[in-house]
Amino acid sequence: MTKSTQKRGFLRSALDGFVAAREREANQYVARAMSMMDDKPLKWHGYSRNDLK
Repeated sequence: MTKSTQKRGFLRSALDGFVAAREREANQYVARAMSMMDDKPLKWHGYSRNDLK
């Protein structure tokens, strides 16, 4: 059996879940911070209010 066919271990699965949760938190933080910007800076960065929702 090779490593790629083995089931992932408990710690690896837990770490993957932790990383995914932190990524979601970071995305929410950035969206909230950007939602406080005026429309002009948002447009300059290539976003609109609808993109942040």
